[in-house]
Amino acid sequence: LSVIGRHGWGRDAYWRLVARADGLRLNDDVHDETPVGVPAPAVPAAFSLTQTVPPFMAAPTKNTVQFYPWHHFVLLPLALLMAGYTILRYTKVAGDDDQIARLWFSIAVLAVIGLGVLVMLRQHYALQLQDRVCRLEVRQRYFEVSGQRFAPLEKQLSLSQLLSLRLAGDAELPALAQAAATEKLSPKDIQARITDFQFDTMRV
Repeated sequence: LSVIGRHGWGRDAYWRLVARADGLRLNDDVHDETPVGVPAPAVPAAFSLTQTVPPFMAAPTKNTVQFYPWHHFVLLPLALLMAGYTILRYTKVAGDDDQIARLWFSIAVLAVIGLGVLVMLRQHYALQLQDRVCRLEVRQRYFEVSGQRFAPLEKQLSLSQLLSLRLAGDAELPALAQAAATEKLSPKDIQARITDFQFDTMRV
């Protein structure tokens, strides 16, 4: 119950358990599940039904770029700083035939390779897989709402157009896809025509 109170969910389940423990019969027609013949118990502040939703849980009002904090704000900046610092240090000793120059050259090469690996792992593996999943999602949704294969239209659309179409609601997806293909709409134009946004808070 302490977990329920902290997170603000399961209030109906909580009062149902309380009522059953007291041997009371519940009236299922009442939304708040108030026991029949018994005044509704006062709801503690921890279980307030008008609890304010935290800003980070509020529904988005526009499509925004999603970031993975550890990659975008920690590892990648550190790798950039390391690569830049080691290259700068090497330029100061470049041309010297000694151990210090060779050491800084080796460290600079390793830093640049590490930076390249970070970018490659993000761009060429994870994001390509993510984009393929998004393509499959648009194909499946288009087939479900229109009963037709998406392949003929997909050949006329770029990946950016597909990713924008993915944000459209089911009712407007077929017509919007046709318009995007025939009118060569840009991703921004596609999003401007969307009236039922299906926001994606998980795509990085």
